[in-house]
Amino acid sequence: MIDLSVVVAAYDMRREIPRTVRSLSPPYQTGIDPARVEIIVVDNGSPEPVEAAWFAGVAADVRVMRFPPGDPSPCRAINAGAAAARGSSIAVLIDGARLASPGLFERAFAAMRIAGDVFVATMGFHLGSEPQQVSLAKGYSRELEDRLLAQIGWPQDGYRLFEICARGESYHDGVLSPFSETVAFVMRRESFERIGGFHEGFRYGGGGLANFEFFERVHADDAITPVVLVGEGTFHQVHYGSTTRAGGVRARTTPGGPTIWDAMSTEFEDVVGRPPLSLELRKPLLFGRCENAAAQRCFFAEPEEVPKTAAARHAAEKRRLLAAIVAESAPGSVLDVGCGDLDVTHDLPVERYVGLDASSEAIGIAGRRRPDWRFEVGDLLAADLTPADLVLCLDVLVHEPDRNRYRAAVRRLAGLARRELVVAGYNQPPWLASPATFYHEPITTTLAASGLFDALTIVGGYRDTTVVRALRAASRVGLSNAPDALGKR
Repeated sequence: MIDLSVVVAAYDMRREIPRTVRSLSPPYQTGIDPARVEIIVVDNGSPEPVEAAWFAGVAADVRVMRFPPGDPSPCRAINAGAAAARGSSIAVLIDGARLASPGLFERAFAAMRIAGDVFVATMGFHLGSEPQQVSLAKGYSRELEDRLLAQIGWPQDGYRLFEICARGESYHDGVLSPFSETVAFVMRRESFERIGGFHEGFRYGGGGLANFEFFERVHADDAITPVVLVGEGTFHQVHYGSTTRAGGVRARTTPGGPTIWDAMSTEFEDVVGRPPLSLELRKPLLFGRCENAAAQRCFFAEPEEVPKTAAARHAAEKRRLLAAIVAESAPGSVLDVGCGDLDVTHDLPVERYVGLDASSEAIGIAGRRRPDWRFEVGDLLAADLTPADLVLCLDVLVHEPDRNRYRAAVRRLAGLARRELVVAGYNQPPWLASPATFYHEPITTTLAASGLFDALTIVGGYRDTTVVRALRAASRVGLSNAPDALGKR
C-alpha cells in the first residue's frame, strides 16, 4: 500500500534531479517507510531525457514519465503524474531542482492530522547567501553551489541546508507574513483531483503563474484547512530556470519587450479573468519546530528586519503601480490625499500636483522634496480642495474608525476625481490586526455605491489592502498588469 506519491516536474536537470529525488526518499526522509512511498518524475521534454538509472540506490520506488518536447509548462505533465499516482496523499514539486529538508514528509503527515482535509504548504529557500535571481548576477554558479554543499557535508545532515540558504523572493518576510505560492506541498490525492489539479491553460515556461492560481484555488476551498510547515522546506539549486535566473521576473523577455512578470500576469488574466494577486487568502495555521538556530533565522525575520523589508517592498510596489498608471493616463492634474513625505510619489512626472496630509511635519518634508508642487495640511472632509484628473489615496481609509466618516471620505474622493481615482483599502477583513486600522465593508462595495464610476478594476495590493482603479466613463483606458514586487519561487 502506498501512502504518499511524490510528483516532481523536471526539465533539463541532469545535475539537480538525482539529488532532489535522493532528498525525497528514505532514509534521508525520516519517519516514513520507503515501501509506502513512490516518487514519480515527470520529464517535460528535456533535451537529455531523464533516465531511471540516475536514481539507482534510492530506497523509494521511482518511476519516470516522459513527455514530448513542445509544451514549456509542466502543468499537463504534473496532472498526468498525479493521475498515475497510487498514494492516498500526494506531494507536488513544480520545480524539480529543490532539495528537501529531512523531516518534510513526516511533519507534513503529522500536520494532516489537524483536520479532515489539510493542505500542507512549505516555504522555499535558495542555496547561497541571496536569492539566486540576485546572486547569479554577482557570480554565483553551479560550481560554487557544489562547494557549499560539500562544506556542510550534505546529505549527512540535511538541516544544515538552513546554514547556506536565503529565503526565496516569494517568502521574503518570513513565515509570519502572507505569501502567494508554495513550491512543495502535500495534500489528499482525492482533494487534488476534486479541485482540478493544475490549470492546463497556463503555457508559459515553468508554468508561469499556475502555481499562484492553484494556491489561490486551494485557499478558496472552505473544505480544506491550509497549514504552513515551520522548520521544514525546500532549497533551490541553480539550474537557470524561467524565473530564477539572473534578474528573475524583472528581466525582460526580449530587448524592449515586457518583463517576465508582465508576460506571466497577462497570461494569468487571460486564463483566470482577473489580475494575479488580487485575492485575499485565508491565514494558514503554522505547524512544526525549528531544528537549529539557522532554521529559526530563515523562518522568522529579526524584529528590526520586518518593518524595513516589508515597508521597502510595499513602497516599491506602490511606486511601480503609480508610475504605470500615470504613464498610461497622463493626467493634467493630480490630487494626492494622504501624500505623507512623498516617499512613494516624489518622482512622478506630473506638473500640477496638490498633496494633502494631516501631518505638518510630513508636509514640510514633502515641500522640501518638491518645491514645485503645492501642499496643504488638513482633513479630507474639511479641506477646500479642487477636483483633479487623477486622485490618489493609498494609506488613509484603513485608518478611519467611523463607518459613516469612511463612507463620506470615499464619496468625497469620488467627487474630486474628474477622470479616475486610485485608492487602497480593505476588500475583506484584514489579516494584520492593529488598533490603528479598521474594516467596515469591501472598498469595491463602497466605490460602487457612489454611482460615479463606469469601471472598477483591482490593479494590485500590498500588506492586506487592495488597490482599486476607479474610472469615469470618459476615461476608460485600462491598466495592463501593473507589476507586483513579489518575485517567484
